[in-house]
Amino acid sequence: MYHFITRHRGLCLALTVYLYFASLYFFLVPIFEGPDEWTHSGHVKFIAEGHGLPVMLPGQGIWGGQQPPLYYVGGALLMQPFDLRRFDDYDPGRKNPHASLGYALDPGNKNNYLHLADEAFPYHNLTLAVHFLRLYSIGYGLITLIFIYLTANDLTLTLVTLFAATQPMFTFITAMVANEPANMACCAVVIWLSQRYVIHGPSPNLRRAFALGVVLGFVSLAKMTGLSVGLVAVVAFLQAAWSSRYHSRAIYWLWRDGFIITTCFMLIGGWWYWRNYQLYGDFFQAKLYEIYFHDKPDPITFDHFIYILRSGEVSFWATFGWLNIVAPSWVYQFYWFISRGGLLGLILAGLWHIPQNPHPNPLPLGEGAKLSPRIGGIKGGINSPYLLHLIFPVALAFSLTRLVAVEGGIQGRQLLPALGSIAILIISGWQFWLKKFHQDLSKYLTPALSYLGEGAKSPPDVGGIKGGGHYFLIAALFSIALYLPLAVVAPAYIPPRLLTEADLPTTMPRLDWVYRDEMRLLGVTIETQTIRPGERVPITVYWQALRPITTNYSVFVHLIGRDYQTVGQFNSYPGLGLRPTSTLQPGQIFRDSYPVQVDGGAATPSRLLVNVGLFNFNEAGRPGIPALNPQGQPTDSTVGQLKLVPTTWPRSVSLSIAQYTDQINLLETTMNGCQQATAPCTLTFTWQAEGQPTTNYTVFIQLWQGDKMKQGFDAPPLNNDYPTSLWNAGEVIIDPHAIDLSALPPGDYTILTGLYDPQSGARLPLKSGRPDQAVEVGMIHLNK
Repeated sequence: MYHFITRHRGLCLALTVYLYFASLYFFLVPIFEGPDEWTHSGHVKFIAEGHGLPVMLPGQGIWGGQQPPLYYVGGALLMQPFDLRRFDDYDPGRKNPHASLGYALDPGNKNNYLHLADEAFPYHNLTLAVHFLRLYSIGYGLITLIFIYLTANDLTLTLVTLFAATQPMFTFITAMVANEPANMACCAVVIWLSQRYVIHGPSPNLRRAFALGVVLGFVSLAKMTGLSVGLVAVVAFLQAAWSSRYHSRAIYWLWRDGFIITTCFMLIGGWWYWRNYQLYGDFFQAKLYEIYFHDKPDPITFDHFIYILRSGEVSFWATFGWLNIVAPSWVYQFYWFISRGGLLGLILAGLWHIPQNPHPNPLPLGEGAKLSPRIGGIKGGINSPYLLHLIFPVALAFSLTRLVAVEGGIQGRQLLPALGSIAILIISGWQFWLKKFHQDLSKYLTPALSYLGEGAKSPPDVGGIKGGGHYFLIAALFSIALYLPLAVVAPAYIPPRLLTEADLPTTMPRLDWVYRDEMRLLGVTIETQTIRPGERVPITVYWQALRPITTNYSVFVHLIGRDYQTVGQFNSYPGLGLRPTSTLQPGQIFRDSYPVQVDGGAATPSRLLVNVGLFNFNEAGRPGIPALNPQGQPTDSTVGQLKLVPTTWPRSVSLSIAQYTDQINLLETTMNGCQQATAPCTLTFTWQAEGQPTTNYTVFIQLWQGDKMKQGFDAPPLNNDYPTSLWNAGEVIIDPHAIDLSALPPGDYTILTGLYDPQSGARLPLKSGRPDQAVEVGMIHLNK
């Protein structure tokens, strides 16, 4: 064992690192919070209960039952000792109706299910069964890393294995219940076996052919997109045939191996595709989407598909939960830099090492023979094993075209079977950069760090890079892999902490509203007083449970704008989905912050009323639950207000029609449609605030003929949706008023306007002007 560890120190280090990071996701992510984990677990349960393989025909089948059976049959065998009956309680019994699935910009509600105390460690019953299946997935992850190591080791690139072991999406998805780990493991084995045909050539020994055929059969039963790895095997055979074309027995060995591989592949996986043909009329289930899911593929263009691949890069590196937990942008910028820098280095390395001899020597045959590959330019030109690693990611990506046509996109984890090849290409490129500049990099590191290198082959050399530059890359990969589960994933599933009365802010206005003698709204604080369309405002609410609650109530927060229209809302179980009311104990207090987003098209400026309350999601119509104030009287749901202002205020004019004493100026007045008594007439005022007025004023509009007032119209600015006490210096308010002229006879009318305090009736004085504090703003000539 000691000799093995010493010889394969890089592998042991990578496996240790992987197990550590996978265990973080294993413990931190609640059950069924991996992408489609409930679906995959249900597939295992279906087979474990003796129902056989699902038949996906109308009225039959289970969601996700069209997937090949390898992962699920293996999981079903492991599930025999477990009781899975409680599985059906989770959907819909523990479903979070406010879960934000597939949309990472929504704050909170990352949990698709409610997680109660019966899921806590030490695990029991269904929770134990799901975690046992997660261990089963981790087993496939270990197999994947071992064969990535073997593949990279043949190219003297052992840093590749550590890169894969710290890839966040790989460690996350292999710690969940999913069929992707089985596909990754099988593809990693195929890549290694295929590469050995390129490096060692064909052999009289039959073991490699049988192994490759068996594993290709397993690939076909793991996931249909894994069939793309078959192209890698075909290319490897063509390369081996070209390299050994001068050897008299090589072609015979290759034909023999091809027959063995095809036979094993058909015997192991062929039955599944024949079953598809019998059930659905197609070997590859192309008609199944229309038969069972009632979906027809949409045509896609090459440009659209490339766009989908580029947009899927984020989820390839790090998108957790139900594709609704993302990392900070700098994490993706780091991986963007690493991947682009590696690919650029690979291209430069290929140009740097172009073989001088265009007619390569034949590849030596037999297991003992081996080329010494160079970065980007392996002896033999087209026989470079790097060609396999260039082909596989492309082939795997294009195998997803049908999925894109049906679902409109892909998930980055579907490209993880090519992780080993992608890592080899990236690390090869960085090996070029670091080898080229290793002298400058290594002098900043102590020689003691070199022990983490290749082991028996070359202690101070990791991945063939002499010097210390690779340690910066290792440290960065390790740091991000540690940061994500602890700082990004775990907080998404941790409910807000419980408080005491002493923890409540002393400046918070107390409400103490009671809902059905079960919940009390202690108070609300609003983080800001001014907001713009498209922005979020945190509404912080303090709740207290009064008695045991059997119903899971939902919280609503509504922002009410102009004309009492809802311009922003946020609905959630308490704790942003993590503290359902049925879990609360009497007297418990907690703080909840609801980040409500204002509609981008909301009319501005406006006063926004903030309404907060409770409702039962499962009650018909979902009416709000009545709240009682401390005096036992019913109260509405308005807890505060804020002002909604435009991103850019209208431009001011240099002169004004009138200036008032309370920091209000009337800049201009326009009329529209005021020539006919039957036509709608609108009089629009443009106001400007020089500061914050002290009172909520009302606008009066009077129509005069001579010394007699014929008609008057009074209304607050913007129909009281933006009262004057909210105005601030520099704001320009466009204030339309509709005037009904239908009762007036034809003639000429003078328009007088002004402002007054509706409480006292006193008009707001002008700085200069008429004694009656009115302003003449125009004439209306009313036709017959």
